[in-house]
Amino acid sequence: MGALQLIRLMQEQEGSYERFERELSDKTALYEYTVLEASGDYGMYYSVPYTNSDNIVEGCIVYPVDELFSWETKRMDGILGVPFRIDAVVLNEQIPIIKQYLYSSLFKD
Repeated sequence: MGALQLIRLMQEQEGSYERFERELSDKTALYEYTVLEASGDYGMYYSVPYTNSDNIVEGCIVYPVDELFSWETKRMDGILGVPFRIDAVVLNEQIPIIKQYLYSSLFKD
């Protein structure tokens, strides 16, 4: 469900798919594992895991939704923001240790 909604939003919002592709670079998106989540740091966002050329999950692309709106007005079919990667480097160097579990738990399986 999450992947279908994200792809629909990217089709409707000019330039959003191109931004996603630039961030994805040479990685392969695992759309079937796309989820819609929310956190105090990033608000509401879609998370799309990706693999490297050896088919190993390296991280995810976070695609924020309705970044400029208050929590009460955010919608899962809102305006896509600027996507960014969360990988091992970001997780270990930019996210405080007490919050790392929140962003790494999806990769435990």
